[in-house]
Amino acid sequence: MIRPKVLLGLLFLAGLSTGISAKELPCKDSGIVVQGAEPQDVQDGCEAVKSAARFFESSGLSMPKNIQIKVVDGQSTPLLEVHEMANYDCRQNAIRVLAYQPAVKATEMNEPGLGRITTRAHWRSYINHELAHAAIHTGCSKACPSRAIHEYVAAVAQIASLSKKQRTELLQPYRDLEPFDRLSDITETYYAINPHYFAVKSYKHYRQLSDPRAFFRDVLLLSD
Repeated sequence: MIRPKVLLGLLFLAGLSTGISAKELPCKDSGIVVQGAEPQDVQDGCEAVKSAARFFESSGLSMPKNIQIKVVDGQSTPLLEVHEMANYDCRQNAIRVLAYQPAVKATEMNEPGLGRITTRAHWRSYINHELAHAAIHTGCSKACPSRAIHEYVAAVAQIASLSKKQRTELLQPYRDLEPFDRLSDITETYYAINPHYFAVKSYKHYRQLSDPRAFFRDVLLLSD
């Protein structure tokens, strides 16, 4: 998720270190640093960076530079709102993600699918989602795309980061959900109504594209 107020730099964030430990791990060959209290969470952060780099290369996106990924231990802090798993703050050039165990606990009562985190691969995919937001924001050369397109690409990056088996299991509850039919259907209104349906319809639409790289170039207003 990318908060509109954060993206526009209108949200003042106090106490940026709340809920974050001093443990850090620079991710190899990326310029990205992960901070967190649990070593496995920190290592998984760098695993997400690696998988994001592979997807971005195939999609024509550039990896964002000098990003800090901050793993936080609770919601309702200055960093994460209630029910928010992760976000990207362009003002701080930072990604904040709820730590794995709190994320599992926070989503355990949700319906099966994208909303219930039960594996570390699924948890890592939220970092891929936010890295996509960061990549779009730092890479648009003419004008930044709409929030709906931001969320479309981020959803695709998130779901594509999973293995085929993991993806099949997570998308099973949405097996009858049809992909977006046309670009005009990809709206912020639909995202606001049901972000999980929006994500699945986005990924299914992406999978039907004959030239995904060209589609991303066009909707993200990237230079050739």
